[in-house]
Amino acid sequence: MRLSGVNTWELCCAVVMGVTLCSPLSAGGAPSYYGFVPSAGNGTVSVVDTSTNSVVASIPVGSAPLAAAIHPAGGPVFVANYGSNSVSIIDAASALVIDTVSLQYPPYSLALNPSGTQVYVISLEGRNVSVIDLATHAVVATISLGIQPPSEGDSGPRALAFAPSGAHAYVASDNGTVSVIDTVTYALTGVIGLGATAGMNCTFGTGTCPRGIAVHPSGQFAYVTRLEGPGTGGTGSAQRNAFLSVLDLATNSESAVIRLGGLNPHGIAISASGNLAFVALAESDRVAVVDLGAQSVVATLPVGSFPRGVARHPAADRVYVANQNSASVSVIDSVARTVVATVGVGPSPVALGQWVGAVIPPNQPPRCGLAQAVPAILWPPDHRLVPIAIVGVSDPDNDSLAISITSVTQDEPVNGLGDGDTSPDAVVVNGALLVRAERAGSGNGRVYRVAFTAGDGRGGTCTGRVTVSVPHSRKPGDNAADDGVIYDSMAL
Repeated sequence: MRLSGVNTWELCCAVVMGVTLCSPLSAGGAPSYYGFVPSAGNGTVSVVDTSTNSVVASIPVGSAPLAAAIHPAGGPVFVANYGSNSVSIIDAASALVIDTVSLQYPPYSLALNPSGTQVYVISLEGRNVSVIDLATHAVVATISLGIQPPSEGDSGPRALAFAPSGAHAYVASDNGTVSVIDTVTYALTGVIGLGATAGMNCTFGTGTCPRGIAVHPSGQFAYVTRLEGPGTGGTGSAQRNAFLSVLDLATNSESAVIRLGGLNPHGIAISASGNLAFVALAESDRVAVVDLGAQSVVATLPVGSFPRGVARHPAADRVYVANQNSASVSVIDSVARTVVATVGVGPSPVALGQWVGAVIPPNQPPRCGLAQAVPAILWPPDHRLVPIAIVGVSDPDNDSLAISITSVTQDEPVNGLGDGDTSPDAVVVNGALLVRAERAGSGNGRVYRVAFTAGDGRGGTCTGRVTVSVPHSRKPGDNAADDGVIYDSMAL
């Protein structure tokens, strides 16, 4: 299927010779936004239209997809297939998998760098980061995080995020640390400890266990969701109290810890204003809303069962929460701080990463089939050069069009008997086409044939032809007839 992103608008062009810029008759063409929700339970990605909060497609990918990230400029979607050691690359507009990148270790989560040129993929078991180049779809670097294999529990990476500048990537790992990566050299340039048990592997009852990370739009702070015990939620809840670590990125240190008042925190998204953070509390079936300035929880919102991934709409005040155990996505109005919709998706949507974004359909060429010349009939035949416009050329993507004339021919000689012996009969003046109001006095009228090409500036073109006639007279039914003979109207 094709995900339609822009409307079709009719465009009108007033000058047709040389280069003519056409403007839409109606404004439009804004990007469409979709959520690409990976469902670990059946190896698919549910495509959610955010304008209707409905699933419009289901895309088969690899086994147990845990995370997805859409290109910030509306390009492809990348899906981490934990069960098949691969990353699926989806063309967002067609909703089809166009490539698969194989990895040595199972990918747990991923993120695109701000410039949209590389994807960083973390592996919990490999304790490393694979860097995929978007141009070649090849792994161009593998970054070891220097984390030792655990004797028990987990120690590998769980989440990653980029500085807004793209200069650094921050990887939160189960040994209670955040690794700082230089994205130019791929070198580790620092390690930030979290809590009193930083460096201790995450096991049941001990350790600081990060689950999500987000960098503030200012680039000054990072926020890490982490769980730490002992808990108070009954059987199986020890070690799962929810905290939010505030990292000062100027000093690469933990500057504050916010208690979230719930259990087992996971994904986090920061509002566009940078004022609020939304944190999924998996074992509380809620989302904590954190005032980052006051460093306090200002609301808790009930969502589905076991919420995991959290993604922010890049152009609206909406936050999307994937509920793993209820196979749904909760839609939150981030200003009103209320759940405004619930969308059913595939089973076990863990949905880590930034999986909501713009979809830009592939470029469609202009349409020349309804083009007309204005005026289409010239009278009187007084040998004047009359400006001609072309109207009715349209573009499905609402692109501005440039129209170029490729030829002008006529069915009478340029200098024939009874036409006044004036030439040429078509000229260009300041980019505009002018055609001579002239015909042979003894003939059946003259027909000009104007051939043109329309281009949208993005590689899409169409060709067309319009006619302009000069009748023999203005008597009813005395229309100019095309005799089929071809003469170059621009010849002297």
